[in-house]
Amino acid sequence: MCDGDEIGGIFELATTAVVAVGQLKEAKAEEKASKFNAGISRERAISSRRKAQFDANIEREDAVRRISAQKAAFGKSGVSLTGSPLLVMSEQARINDQDISAILFSGEIEAIAFDRAAELDDRRAKTAKEAGQFGVGSTLLTGAGSAFKTFGSP
Repeated sequence: MCDGDEIGGIFELATTAVVAVGQLKEAKAEEKASKFNAGISRERAISSRRKAQFDANIEREDAVRRISAQKAAFGKSGVSLTGSPLLVMSEQARINDQDISAILFSGEIEAIAFDRAAELDDRRAKTAKEAGQFGVGSTLLTGAGSAFKTFGSP
């Protein structure tokens, strides 16, 4: 029959096993959540780039309409498209190009931020997995050491 110390040692081993399993499950859940978050960030980066391209295309179409309206207004008033009117249209085209570039740049900056967030979540996933493994190892060694003290001594 087991004495009190042996029963305590058995409970200690059982507790160690339960804690180790809990640590492992917690680490796997954290790893899974971080991988999920990384995937969401990657999707958001792709969406940011697509939206910037879409917005830039709309701005490009609007720019063509503005230039066409200017040409029509100049033509209606009898102004030839040389000299000052040409400079005005050239300046408008430059501004349009800057606006389009700003839209694309802004979308890329946002996308880069999402890419970096995804990389960080990937690192968190890896760290969570490693920390879980070390935690389980530490718990098992501590439990084994305590059990050895209980069972290993005369």
